[in-house]
Amino acid sequence: YTAILVIIPNDNDSHLEQPEAAILTCTTSNIAPLIRGDTRKIEITITDEFGVPVNIQGHLIFFTLKTDKTLADSLATLQVSYTVATDADALVGKTVLVLSATDTASVPPGKYFYDIQWVTTGATVEVTTIALGILSVDYDITVDIV
Repeated sequence: YTAILVIIPNDNDSHLEQPEAAILTCTTSNIAPLIRGDTRKIEITITDEFGVPVNIQGHLIFFTLKTDKTLADSLATLQVSYTVATDADALVGKTVLVLSATDTASVPPGKYFYDIQWVTTGATVEVTTIALGILSVDYDITVDIV
């Protein structure tokens, strides 16, 4: 399987000339720095080895952020998971992973290891790491908005 990730820049990501994109089977892809307390959206598109979109309706997506790759998931700094909607986008392999402002507000600034996993559902469950890399979290300056 192949996944395409597009990191949707926030207004404060103006230093990025364009959204970061990576075509990957499982690739190391460092996400642009995240500002603590900001929302980050990551578009995911999954296709098979022939480039045909995969129906991911009802499948699971996991995002895990850790200070050390060997830590148990229960000790992760942040873990977000969701069931992909049963909509037209998911039918053609598309979903958006959202790290909400609430999710990122309590993440201490620093460098972290992350991965994104896609988990199929049904009779045969398959787990595929579709992205992994390093993510820097920076201090937020304005904190009293929400």
